[in-house]
Amino acid sequence: MDEVYAAAGEYPKIEGRCEMSDALCLMGDYGGRNGETTAIIQYIYQHYITAGVDERLSRMMRGIALVEMRHHALLADAIVRSGGTPYVGTVREFWTARSVSYSKDIPLFLMNDIAAETAAVAAYRKTLLCLTNESIKRLVSRIIEDEEVHLSLLGDYLAEIGNSRAR
Repeated sequence: MDEVYAAAGEYPKIEGRCEMSDALCLMGDYGGRNGETTAIIQYIYQHYITAGVDERLSRMMRGIALVEMRHHALLADAIVRSGGTPYVGTVREFWTARSVSYSKDIPLFLMNDIAAETAAVAAYRKTLLCLTNESIKRLVSRIIEDEEVHLSLLGDYLAEIGNSRAR
């Protein structure tokens, strides 16, 4: 059975006039400390360390990482169309690998992932408030749907391994 790591439906196309302010709104979600760049590296790291230990979890981490890579590309496109440069970082700081948690403790890293996905949803909701282009707003709303799928998958997996360890 193939797991689904993204919400159903297409990602909206960017249309209409885009403003530099939209690019600036998206930078933290794209390449900030808690943005898509960190999510990609975090999940791919977790995929690597769980391979051979928990193959189902390893596949899930890889699947989520691939969805986050898609978000990264979509946001980069929106930033460029808005006149910005998709720096990995923000106007205040460049991205660093210190943003990644290198925990090998599965329940702990799942809890950290849940916290990060919860923060991502909150950050995207805040981003929606500052965007001017309606199609970019629709894109960000669609990305939120994926992040909510990730929250559900991670929460279910954590509950499942918690219950199996309690037996």
